[in-house]
Order: sequence, then structure tokens, then C-alpha cells
Amino acid sequence: MMNRLQGRLNQDLQKIMLEVDTLQQVFSDAQALVNGVEPARLHVLAEKLVVQPAAGTWVQTPRAYKLSDWYLITMERFMTLAGLTDFDILLPADREQISLVVPKLGLPVAFAFDVNLDEKGGAYLVELDSGLRIFYWQLARREIKFDAKALIDLFVVNFKARTSVAAIQGFVALLTEFTRYLVRILGYTVDFNLLETTDQYRYVLMHSPTTADMLDHLFIASAETGYFLQRMPHGAALLLDDGIKLCIQNGSKLEEAMESSWHFQVIDGRDAVSWLDLLLKYDFLADWYLHERDQLELAYDAVIFASHTSVKQLVKPLLTETQVPPMMADQQTVLLNLSQQPDWSQLSAQPVLNEAETKLIPAKDKRVTRSTRSHV
Repeated sequence: MMNRLQGRLNQDLQKIMLEVDTLQQVFSDAQALVNGVEPARLHVLAEKLVVQPAAGTWVQTPRAYKLSDWYLITMERFMTLAGLTDFDILLPADREQISLVVPKLGLPVAFAFDVNLDEKGGAYLVELDSGLRIFYWQLARREIKFDAKALIDLFVVNFKARTSVAAIQGFVALLTEFTRYLVRILGYTVDFNLLETTDQYRYVLMHSPTTADMLDHLFIASAETGYFLQRMPHGAALLLDDGIKLCIQNGSKLEEAMESSWHFQVIDGRDAVSWLDLLLKYDFLADWYLHERDQLELAYDAVIFASHTSVKQLVKPLLTETQVPPMMADQQTVLLNLSQQPDWSQLSAQPVLNEAETKLIPAKDKRVTRSTRSHV
């Protein structure tokens, strides 16, 4: 008869082996994600990695990437596949914390994901210094939503005073090209909100203004600049440069219920200009909008963005830390050969690479897809 010690040990060993099996699968999925090139397959792998911690009760990985890191790793993979290059990934040499930087912004800022812990799941892309949430990403639902309020606070209130409009628009283009790639290749649904450029799009307001006084205020502000507001049925229109027209109207969203629906519409004839573009280019429009913001706040998903910020993080230490060095050509070849036919059967016997083997696998460059180590 099996004694109590044998019974307990057998139970514990079975738990350990189950966790080892799980960890082996995480390793396999992680290596397939960072080396794969087929978008649909990468998306399936990412869906698994963002919900599966690389640690258990019995088997721990002292150095490991967080679930939030896998969102950024996945974003980097898709941006690379989309041919986007105006970004870099910070990879501190002595720890696993990755963040996105955009050198052409010309600002000491960095971005990372913050995992949403409630039943909705997903994660937010966050500007670390301000904590502002740029967009929400739900892989399982193939959905991305931009936060209009946070974007105005970040781009119009914060960045505009510190860098050029062209630099901000370059970063916006990076975000929209990334998300449009997901729409085109993987059938995503994306709420671009104030980044939308389609002429027919209506930027609906969060709350319907109680009066039209804000139009009188815009009339005064625009008259001082040479751009004149023209009254039109149910609102007004402002003619700007290059034939661009800004319409501010009170259309009826539910005519039978007599509910008013104030909205903006930007018409340029090329589906190329957004409401954010106008706020960035025309100071008088930005000043007017921010002054009247209580009435003119653009609508956003109030459930997903019940909070517009995450915990702030100091960015300067991230930007000044020693980074993982680029890989040499022969080291790239070694890593490529290892990634083509991974053999996980010896994991329990050899849980980590020895020192000599580890030296063969430093990071290829600052991009996280090129950094594969003996841990996840």
C-alpha cells in the first residue's frame, strides 16, 4: 500500500510535470511568434500568449516577459510585416521590460501596454510619462478602439507645444497604418474616432450642447484669422485652406424620437484629413474646442474608457538604460537555425542553456522580434 509520503510526492510531481508541459508550450508559442511571418498564425499565437503566464505554482521563471509585453511584441511583428519602420523597441540589457519609442517624434516619450484586468480583457497602449491610454486592443474579438479624449490630451494639449505638427502626424500615421493593416489582413474592426479621415464620417459629440453659443464663439474666433464661419441649416460651415470644409451641424440621429445629434464633419474631397489634423494645424480651432470642451467633447466608448489613464511611469530611466546590443551576422544564423526546428523534449533535463550556449544567442538588434533568450 502506498504510504502518505509516496502519495503526496506523486501528486506534487504530477503538478510539476503539468506546469512543465505548459511552460514548454509557452516557449514553443513564443518562438513561433517572434520568428513567424504568417499573420493569421501569429495572431492565434498572440491570443494564447497574452493570457498564459510563463510561470506556475511549482515551476517559476525568474526572468520572464509580462503578459503586457506580448501585446507590444505582437504589435511589433505586425508593424514589421506591414513594412513600417519609423519606430524602435527599447530592450534593457538587465531585465525584461520592453517599450516602444518613435525617434521622429523628437520627444523623450515611450509607450507600452497595460493589461485590462476586468472581464472585458484586452490591453491599452499607454504613453508612459502621462499615463494616457491611446487605444484599446482586444485580440480575441479582433477589435481596436481609439480614445478621443486621451488623444486630444496627448497630441493637442501635450505634444503640440513640444514638437512639430509634422512629427505628431507621423506618429499618428504609424498608428493608423498599423491598424489598417489589421483591418485589411485580419478583418479587424477599428474605431478610429477623431483619426478617421473619410469625408462621410461624423464625429459625434459625447453630449448634445444645450445651446448654439459655441457657434457664436467660433464665429468671433475665426473672424480674427481670416477664415469665416458661414451659417447653414442646422449649423455652420468653416472654409479652410486647400478647399477643406468643416461642418458643425445638429442632425437628427433618431428623428422619430426628436433627439438632436450635434457632430463635426471634415470634407476635403480626398478622404485624407481628420478632425485631429485640423486641431493640430489651426490654433484658433484648438483653442475654441478646448475652451468649449464641456459641450463639444467627442464621443468615445465610455465603458472601455471608463478611465483614460493608467499608472504613470518615469520614462527617463528607460531611455538612459543600457540596451541589448545588435546581433552579428553569424549570431543571426545560429538563432535562425535554432528557431527552425526547436526541440523541447529535453527541457525538463536541461531547463536553461548553459553559459557557452547563451553567448551564441544575444539580441539581433533593438527590435524585440530579434531578441530570443533562454527564458520567456
